[in-house]
Amino acid sequence: MMTTYRWFVGLILLLPVLAVTRTAGAEETASRDPKLLPAYSTGDIQFSVDAAGFKGAGGQTYEELYLLLRPNQLTLVEKGKKFQGTFQIDGVVYDESGAEKKRFSEQRMLETDEPVLKDRTGNERMMVDVVPVSLDSGTYRVDVVVSDLNSQKKGTCIKQFMASGYDDATLTISDIQFSTLAQPDTTAHRFTKNGILVVPNPARLFEKKPDAPLYEVADSPVRPPEPRLMYFYFEIYNFAVDPSGAPSTYDLSFAVIHEAGGGRQTLPAQKNIQKPGSSSVKVLKLDISSFQEGVYTLELMIHDNLSGQDATRRAFFEVFQPPPSPAPQNVLTKAQAERGYKMLRFIASSRDLALYKKLDLKGQTEFLINFWKERDPTPDTPENEFLAVLNERFTYAERTLGGADSDRGRVWMKYGEPEEIERHPSDARTKPYEIWFYTTGVRGDASQSTQGRQLFIFGDRTGYGKYMLLHSSVVGETHNPNWISELVE
Repeated sequence: MMTTYRWFVGLILLLPVLAVTRTAGAEETASRDPKLLPAYSTGDIQFSVDAAGFKGAGGQTYEELYLLLRPNQLTLVEKGKKFQGTFQIDGVVYDESGAEKKRFSEQRMLETDEPVLKDRTGNERMMVDVVPVSLDSGTYRVDVVVSDLNSQKKGTCIKQFMASGYDDATLTISDIQFSTLAQPDTTAHRFTKNGILVVPNPARLFEKKPDAPLYEVADSPVRPPEPRLMYFYFEIYNFAVDPSGAPSTYDLSFAVIHEAGGGRQTLPAQKNIQKPGSSSVKVLKLDISSFQEGVYTLELMIHDNLSGQDATRRAFFEVFQPPPSPAPQNVLTKAQAERGYKMLRFIASSRDLALYKKLDLKGQTEFLINFWKERDPTPDTPENEFLAVLNERFTYAERTLGGADSDRGRVWMKYGEPEEIERHPSDARTKPYEIWFYTTGVRGDASQSTQGRQLFIFGDRTGYGKYMLLHSSVVGETHNPNWISELVE
């Protein structure tokens, strides 16, 4: 099966790598059941996978597997006035015993008017996909491989998920599908369910910025959704129906709980909603403009006013606020000057840092202009590539790695993005840890590598998502070959 993607408007979220690594807030949920969270790939092609299940035919669960992919990883081939990339999605679903239950293979073609590249701020087009499978209720694992058919690069993601059971008697809410857009659509489309086009957000990450880029959907003229809104789709099954045929109603209420602060916000309930029958489809939207950054639990509650039955469903999502776009001004704000200082600490001398701290805002503005100008590798061009790279690294470290001052943030700032990250969740014997590999040598200098490969090992010794550097093969960094002993439970 071949599906073609065409870009109508600019796509999706701010990254550098939204789809490939855990976000800062997601670390708050690191100790939670992985079946409840998106999963992230390893390998050369980076993507994330999420799942949501609904009542299917014949007593089975209609499970949708969602993928979020960075298309600038694909090798594009120029075809006339277009650029084309082709990739394949292969997956195998296993049950708890390890028995294979389903296998799928889908081929996609990306077509765009220009190469898909991220700009200096990290804005990037993204691509979403969905693959449905029908399963009996139970616990499963899906192994997904995405292959670039032009470059032969691959990425692999292992996602655990629960296919909820749906009977014909108990009032039940389906899984919650988080979405960047939901609107009526009667056309046949793989993102359409029950007459509604629902564009999934497989990372469950929502940006507060008003001018946030949007997801794109293949072959569908989609209007831009309102900024600062998140959508969620769900289905309700087994309402009680009055035998006389008289109409009856139900109540819908929902709340969000901030995982870090524990604060619970109960949102306005919808009372006495007319039942359309024994089941219903709902789409709600939530304004996240007032939300703090972090991970939240969404809690949905249904009360059937005829039978008195109640049903509840919960799911996680995350809100983040990217750095504001610089305002047109001649002098930095206090916050901008502080950000400038934080970036300087990674490359400036102690003398320069001391001088910068003594200056007023005007002086700090002039200092930064001159400092970065001196380090511009191409001073005859309008863009300072060195500053752009460092700024992207800093933004990513602050948002995703617990801050640029954390161990992972410092390594990311100093050495850049690793070529490979191995993530090892906690098990009965060890606490969580990650291994970062720099296969071409640190700073891109192969002469600094050992057999062409350097590594950094970070461990979560406390179990609260704070990863510390335990060992590295790089000279001058922490060296502890017996690092695993620090993670033994």
